Amino acid sequence: MKQRIRRRQPADRGSVPAAEPRRPRWRGLLWLFSTDTGSVLTISLLLALSLLVGHADAGDARSVLLLLPLGLVVGVFLAVIVVTETRKTYVRSGARIRIVTGAAAGAAIAVMLGASFEGIALGVLVGCVLGYLGKLWAQFI
Repeated sequence: MKQRIRRRQPADRGSVPAAEPRRPRWRGLLWLFSTDTGSVLTISLLLALSLLVGHADAGDARSVLLLLPLGLVVGVFLAVIVVTETRKTYVRSGARIRIVTGAAAGAAIAVMLGASFEGIALGVLVGCVLGYLGKLWAQFI
């Protein structure tokens, strides 16, 4: 039987075997945004940390420590608006979720600022309105 002589292809000469496909460098960050809860928490933490870093040189520790929870509350509220608008699973319940989250955020901010009962009620009312109209005003942020 004749043996065929296999010609070397140009790729065979000292070439390195093909590497596996590259994984994105930001894979961990993409993993954080894979679920709705992860998205909300990641966005709120990033907002709170950006506010904290921006005001870290203020010198007044009380204002910096108050700014961190305020940033978290506002971040959660904004993130809920973004998530309920971008996911198709929240077509029916998105407005209710935004209203409840807005009311909770308004109340939490009023309590953190030391408001009276009327101030807390006003915070709830403003939060409900902002949550209901979240589709409209969140486009401009």
